[in-house]
Amino acid sequence: RCQVLGMTAAEVVKDLLAQGVNIKLLKNLYAGALGAALCSLVVGGVHFASYETSRRWVLKQTGSHDTHSTAASSCSQNGDNTASHDKLSANIFAAVFAAVITAMIESPVELFRHNQQAGLVKGNFMREMLSTVRTEGPGGLYWGFLPHCFEAWPHDVSELLVYGHMTDFHLDSQHPDHEHHSWMRKVPVEAWDLATGAAAGGAAVLISMPFDCIKTYMQTHGTDLTGKGILGSARLFLRTGSRMVARKGMGALYYGVVPR
Repeated sequence: RCQVLGMTAAEVVKDLLAQGVNIKLLKNLYAGALGAALCSLVVGGVHFASYETSRRWVLKQTGSHDTHSTAASSCSQNGDNTASHDKLSANIFAAVFAAVITAMIESPVELFRHNQQAGLVKGNFMREMLSTVRTEGPGGLYWGFLPHCFEAWPHDVSELLVYGHMTDFHLDSQHPDHEHHSWMRKVPVEAWDLATGAAAGGAAVLISMPFDCIKTYMQTHGTDLTGKGILGSARLFLRTGSRMVARKGMGALYYGVVPR
């Protein structure tokens, strides 16, 4: 609602509370929650499975160790730079691959969930998805696919790159020869896991938020993408963002960042 209506989180909450604290309020707050939760199981599974599988495949091709699967890694001086380069390359490839695969599954869910949360779709959005397939075919689920990718790819790639780098750093540092071993061995693994999740999630949101605001606006305001193609969709995406900024300033690209 923040992104669709161009309002801050405080304004949206105030508007919802003005209708009274009742069952209707709860329905508005949890619109699409059950369907989104079920779809998240599939999306999340595909997201990390495609990342880890492709990462292992790249490391196998280069003959490097997969430190995500071992307790520690070799930190010999001769092989250190090569191993670090291989892991960075594997992380980049896997992050991009996972972002593309995830978008294919996540895009339809996001489209209908956003419309339901904005009050544009009544009832279960999963039923709306099935109805769309019956009337328009599978292609109807991918309206606005490119705008979704413009937001999802920066989000997923940055998230997975930070996750991969911090995980590699932690596992590498457990080896006695590692330069950061002296202080990293004192950091509880649970604390590092929390820091990794926070850093990956924070980076993903901050980097992708402007793209997310533009994408959501286009999806919920019926922007016509028919026959635009990739370049045409990209130009329309940029023009939409420019109009949003012209009307409400740079803050328009960060509506909803607090609740997100």
